[in-house]
Order: sequence, then structure tokens, then C-alpha cells
Amino acid sequence: MLPDPDTWLWEAYERLKTALTTAIEPLEAYRQTFRQFEYEHGLDPNKYMRVLDEREEPIDAEELRADIYEKKQEEAKLKEKIPE
Repeated sequence: MLPDPDTWLWEAYERLKTALTTAIEPLEAYRQTFRQFEYEHGLDPNKYMRVLDEREEPIDAEELRADIYEKKQEEAKLKEKIPE
């Protein structure tokens, strides 16, 4: 029986598959590092504003100021957690 003329193609495929698998491994560690921020990543500013706009009673200036202050504190805490 003659050798398969496409053997080189399968060998190249296996080398490429191995190289890609090896290259992806560090990405998993990176992903694990930032998994703790999944909630923040999923926040939708437009949805948040719609909720504020759809309230029966509009938000007053003091409540809005307090909300902004709270969000800024959360932002500062997140920035401390983000690795260099």
C-alpha cells in the first residue's frame, strides 16, 4: 500500500492544533484573574438610566448626588482590585 499523499497536511494540522492549544493556556489564567469583575462587565448604563427615568417619582438632586458618590466609591474600590 502506498503512503497517503496528504499525510503532510494532517501533520501540519496536528502541529497547528498543538500550537494553538499551547497559546491559549495563558489566556485562561488571564480570564481567571478578571473573573471577579464579571458583574461589572455586564452592567448596562443605558438600562440603568432607563430604570431611573421610569420611576414613578423622579430622582431628586440629593438622591442623584448620593448615587453618583456611591458609584464613584465603587469605581475607586474596583480600581484598587485591578492587577497591574
